[in-house]
Amino acid sequence: MANGLFSVFKSIGKVPLVRVVNSEISERVFKKLTALYKLHKDESPQQNKKQDRPLLIVLDRNTDLHTMLYHSWNYLSLI
Repeated sequence: MANGLFSVFKSIGKVPLVRVVNSEISERVFKKLTALYKLHKDESPQQNKKQDRPLLIVLDRNTDLHTMLYHSWNYLSLI
């Protein structure tokens, strides 16, 4: 997954701001992505301004976002 994300951001020429949800899998993806950027640091384009950088949020599949989007947070809709 980290290799694919690295390829996408390398092809558009931007270094993303990465936000990670505290979980084992997303932390591993973040560490691998950071290692890839350190490995290819000499090939990176000029430093982008902070507002020009895309935001990458790495979530674990255990986070259930559909419930929050489709239903209100009360017991009746969850049942």
